Amino acid sequence: TSTLYLNNNGGNVAVSAGDPGGNLGIGTSNPTGRLHVVSSAGGDASVVLPAGSISAAELEAEPGVASQAFANYDIQQGTVTSLETTISAPTNGYVSATVCADFSRAVVGASGTLYFPRLSLSDSTATPTTWDLTPIFVGAARISVSCTRVFPVAKGQHIIYTLADVAQGADVTLLAPRVTLTFFPTAYGLVQ
Repeated sequence: TSTLYLNNNGGNVAVSAGDPGGNLGIGTSNPTGRLHVVSSAGGDASVVLPAGSISAAELEAEPGVASQAFANYDIQQGTVTSLETTISAPTNGYVSATVCADFSRAVVGASGTLYFPRLSLSDSTATPTTWDLTPIFVGAARISVSCTRVFPVAKGQHIIYTLADVAQGADVTLLAPRVTLTFFPTAYGLVQ
């Protein structure tokens, strides 16, 4: 068997018929992979795919990053509110989870009333024994908060929960919480 060579305006295309893998070379007569492109230009323009090759739905479903914005939630004392964000891990690794939101108390309670809203990120819906964040404020206020945690994960779907409640004081509103999950594979080694 032999290699079929095509030459179009000085650019070599080689299909190696004798190669059991059926390698295709563009710009090279000795392809070493299924598709081997050699370009003097290099960079992002080396390989161009036709429009529609990757759909928007495929890009949105790409494991690696998941982000979700939630509506406002009234957080009540003694009741844990749980918000779910899901990510797909293509292999073992870590998920870094970040939640950003505002706690707000628009109505002034009794003079000097302290409010203790609490916020945590967790991989379960169990009430945390230690909360990640407990801002304290008096009367009417609005406090911006953020919290980040890292979770080890195995390949597959994972839900990270944003948990909130009020430890002391009247109800507080959790304004427009946004959760972002980022997957990092451990194929390059373990995180120490």
